[in-house]
Amino acid sequence: MDGKFDGIAFAKNFETVPGQWLEYSFTEEDFIATWRGRRVADAPRLQFGKLCQLGFLVADRREGQFELQVDSIIAE
Repeated sequence: MDGKFDGIAFAKNFETVPGQWLEYSFTEEDFIATWRGRRVADAPRLQFGKLCQLGFLVADRREGQFELQVDSIIAE
């Protein structure tokens, strides 16, 4: 939210199912503040209206092919 390259990130895990379209809805409270993979206890809360970047990280530590198709992302 602050526009810094190496600032606090907000993470939310979700599962995928090969070959299936899934729909998810998340609230600001669903996300955990992190910095380099560690929780940040005193971070400001996430505000969707102030987002500067959005990214996806495959973090299951398993090798192999992976595909993620995103139809839309709406932040309200």
